Amino acid sequence: MKVISVGDKIDLKLKVLGIHSHFNHAINIYTDKGLVFIVSKDVGSGPNSIVLDESNLNKFTLDDISRFDYSVYSIYNSSFELFHKDLEVLVNNLKTLKDYLFNYAHPLSAVFLLDSSRKSNFVSLFSLNLANQLEESFNRLLNFDLNAIDSLKGLGYGFTPQGDDLIEGFLAAIYVYEKLFDLNLSSLRKTIYDRALTKNKVTNTFLYFTSMGLFYERFKDVLKALFTGFNLEESILKMLSFGETSGADILTGFIKGLEKLLEGGNELWQ
Repeated sequence: MKVISVGDKIDLKLKVLGIHSHFNHAINIYTDKGLVFIVSKDVGSGPNSIVLDESNLNKFTLDDISRFDYSVYSIYNSSFELFHKDLEVLVNNLKTLKDYLFNYAHPLSAVFLLDSSRKSNFVSLFSLNLANQLEESFNRLLNFDLNAIDSLKGLGYGFTPQGDDLIEGFLAAIYVYEKLFDLNLSSLRKTIYDRALTKNKVTNTFLYFTSMGLFYERFKDVLKALFTGFNLEESILKMLSFGETSGADILTGFIKGLEKLLEGGNELWQ
């Protein structure tokens, strides 16, 4: 199996301990350095991802790792630096991002937080109660009530629950906001990450890297597109293909968080 790229936070001297979870396009493995994601090329790179020149990993076994071909591969750079600080361009592209979410996001995604009419998709008592809990808890977090994290984490549908995805998007918004205004909110990001930890090791991994300002390719491409305007539709659709609702939920948390900060949310965390 030919390796296309290796994440910049992977030590290839790691020791493989076992498989955490197995999907058609991704194998998450335990190592002595933490979780490592072995993914097909259509999934894309990440700080802890090894991308293979394969489209399906159904037949993958741990023995295959010893046969990886590292003859030619790139190191994926998971950091993100702003292309500019023109808020008008960013805000206009955020509006376009929201339009795509309204048109293409899963009906039961957290996008109802951006468009209240979508809440009508939650028809059962259980799903409506879930939507109400997500809304109440995330609105509290937007106002920097960090106690809301306790009720938000682990909440909702999906392999990575919706509440965790919203938190991840919010962390990304804080990071981008810092860069826009030359701030240092790393301690706030760490506090949010620490409080958001659960027994879900995959979610914890995503939250960790985002809290450090390190991004998986699918999300980084959206961030780049928001500042440049290039490949916006393509990057959004690829992000929305991540999980059943996860891509949309992360972007919702990001949009809501950044909008809150841009309208004066800095007074809340100060």
